[in-house]
Amino acid sequence: MNKNQKSKIKNQKGFTLVEMLVVIFIVAILSAATLAAIRQGNKRSSVLRAAQRVAQDLRDAQNRALAAVEFQGKVPCGWGIEFVRNQNYYLLLTAVHLRM
Repeated sequence: MNKNQKSKIKNQKGFTLVEMLVVIFIVAILSAATLAAIRQGNKRSSVLRAAQRVAQDLRDAQNRALAAVEFQGKVPCGWGIEFVRNQNYYLLLTAVHLRM
């Protein structure tokens, strides 16, 4: 190799394999952290939506009780919500006194 070729090799610009691997590693770590944060945010918003739905249904039961909404042709003495243990749902209830 002559002197001119050696100076061209030294002046070449670019990235080494180690530099590229370091950049890829950093990008992978940042991506993993971002995905973890997104997943946790989705869980929080899901719980928040469920809490808002329960509050809405409680207000609905309260409004029905105050407005004396009929149920099966009778005005019930109360409305409420029953949470079913170990299940993913709850029930909107009414108390109707039956006279025999």
